[in-house]
Amino acid sequence: MPRRFVIVYGDQGEGVHNAGLLFQWAATTHKKEVIQNAFPGVPSSGGATVEVLHVRSVADLVRAMSAGNIAYLAYFGHSWDSYLFIGQAATAGSNLGPTQAPTVTPVTGLPVGKFVQNAQIRLFGCRSGHGPRSIAGQLHNYLGIAVFGYENSGGSLLTQDASLGHGQRSVTQQDINQSNFKRGADTWLVPINGTPKFRRF
Repeated sequence: MPRRFVIVYGDQGEGVHNAGLLFQWAATTHKKEVIQNAFPGVPSSGGATVEVLHVRSVADLVRAMSAGNIAYLAYFGHSWDSYLFIGQAATAGSNLGPTQAPTVTPVTGLPVGKFVQNAQIRLFGCRSGHGPRSIAGQLHNYLGIAVFGYENSGGSLLTQDASLGHGQRSVTQQDINQSNFKRGADTWLVPINGTPKFRRF
């Protein structure tokens, strides 16, 4: 079975966090970058299958992981410190984090042993690498592979415009049409396992 590059995006959010088509657009754009080996630090996709999947719950993410042989997993969606907000916020199994709350699946609910050697995960969500109990850190500790997350303590996913996706305004088609939308991100990805090596988009 070939190595798998799995790019997933969560629900668009609800209420003031409605990000519209942003996550789907970002995931599809990232697939092109991965295939072209154009994203710094991501393993080569040569000989691998590259998939883009919409996950509406942690159960969807588990199914995406369960087929195994994953060399690279990317997540696009809302996050906040210790949590990934994958589905509709108040629905059971919608969120991934450290607790056993009705809407949250603990990180230990993910399948282990589904990654190839030197695999990595990248979380494209706000604050996903921020703080001592970050969701990126939890994933690294449980799955035992390299996990990257955003170190920024605020701001907005994929853009310098902090109002975007954070209650002040929704994503517009003009945003999505900008080919350099993600390239202008004023934020940093850092690996959780080991000494930080900052890498700007």
